[in-house]
Amino acid sequence: MPFVITHPTRGIFLAMCQGVCFWSQSNPQGQDAACAFENTEEAEEFMDTWTDGRPDGVAFVPIVPDLGSHASPEACEAAGLARWNPWAPDVDAEAPEPGPPQA
Repeated sequence: MPFVITHPTRGIFLAMCQGVCFWSQSNPQGQDAACAFENTEEAEEFMDTWTDGRPDGVAFVPIVPDLGSHASPEACEAAGLARWNPWAPDVDAEAPEPGPPQA
């Protein structure tokens, strides 16, 4: 079963580009899907390539990828993880639209 990498303060590992990791809670930078790994061994091997190594506190959560080798925010939510807003860290992706001004 595939897995995503999670961290208690950074959130869900989304992607890496030029050595920079993108996480759902700290810097999603427009990433609208999370990288899914075929197994925990593959995820561990991938983290071994990181300059700073495996972050303390990471965990693996089983996931059903719905975008090929990636999982959408909806798939992550179905796995019990928090949805994220791809453009704004720490913003509730399900926040209601603002209503009329209150008197």
